[in-house]
Amino acid sequence: MKFYTSYYANFKNIPTNFVCVGISRSCPDGFEDGGYPNFLFVKDNILAPDSMLLEDFKAGRETEDGYKRRYIEHFLDQFGYYKKFKSFEDFIAALEKEYGDKYEAMVFLCYEKPSDFCHRHILRDMMNKVFNIPCEELGSAAKKDEKPKNVELF
Repeated sequence: MKFYTSYYANFKNIPTNFVCVGISRSCPDGFEDGGYPNFLFVKDNILAPDSMLLEDFKAGRETEDGYKRRYIEHFLDQFGYYKKFKSFEDFIAALEKEYGDKYEAMVFLCYEKPSDFCHRHILRDMMNKVFNIPCEELGSAAKKDEKPKNVELF
């Protein structure tokens, strides 16, 4: 299975044989009611940033570097011996087992456009550099010139 990141406004450009997973704290109206068979959203998703982090960042009390550090700490805290998944790799394997036969790829979605700072860029960088799971930003047909924000972890 291939992995991508994108944003909700690009959903209409995503092939229907790709399953889209909302990784935000909430999702846009109309998405959660099941109107899109290739979209799933889990409230309190383990890939979403915690609410305090979002609040601090939006209020200017947290820098991008601080956001990255706190998001990674929160992310790592979601996995472990007493959690549902022992590791991120186990989580990805479960997703592939559940959706791999039905869909060609998985797209992790949130709100921010590609050029804006966002946790999905951190997730994508971790997938590529830490977990060796290829993941790239899925472009919008309408905005080919819009480059994704490059978020370096290390």
